[in-house]
Amino acid sequence: MENKNIKTINGMGKACRIISRIAMIFCIIGAVAMIAGAVFVKMIPADRINITGNADAKIEIDFSGLPVSEENAEDIMNAQGVIEKDKIKVNEFIALDYEISEIDENKAEIGIKGDFSQLSKEEIIKETLIDIISGFIELVCMAVVFGFAASLAKAVEKCDTPFTDEIISKMKKFGYSLIPLAVFGGIANGSLLTMALLVLVIIMVINIFAYGAQLQKQSDETI
Repeated sequence: MENKNIKTINGMGKACRIISRIAMIFCIIGAVAMIAGAVFVKMIPADRINITGNADAKIEIDFSGLPVSEENAEDIMNAQGVIEKDKIKVNEFIALDYEISEIDENKAEIGIKGDFSQLSKEEIIKETLIDIISGFIELVCMAVVFGFAASLAKAVEKCDTPFTDEIISKMKKFGYSLIPLAVFGGIANGSLLTMALLVLVIIMVINIFAYGAQLQKQSDETI
């Protein structure tokens, strides 16, 4: 009689295999689309891009508790990264003019103005290509992960016991396939430490499972 737990594990393996395959296909399609997008963007002449618009804003900064004066206000704001030299940068595309229009002992008000026609069209194309290439790399890493996940799920779907060398081997490959995705995704999203910790925990669990399988095998051989 088939063990009920094994039947459940097989069913979960089948569902995971189907989902992983579908996700992998979508990642591959997305990666191909990224390549096409990069080629398209690269072919766009900079003089065909027209940008219009103006920026007009006021920013109030509270320096309560700091020794602010008319003379040192700009130095303090520079130190806190509020302004840089004589310009404020927007995604490195445009430099907006600023002016300190009002100040007292606690607050400074900055008036910001800019003309979006100053936007660097070449820089926009460059940054767009970088974003597309980053998306391509991430999708390729995800496709690899889903591929290994599908391979693991297929083995689980047909197993009589999850404690086999084949499943352990596929689990380890799946765990290690997460490393490139975690590194790249962590750097791109600024969460490298979190992603690294998550991957380490997954690999740790896999190795604990592998050790449990080894003990199970020794127990079976002893019996």
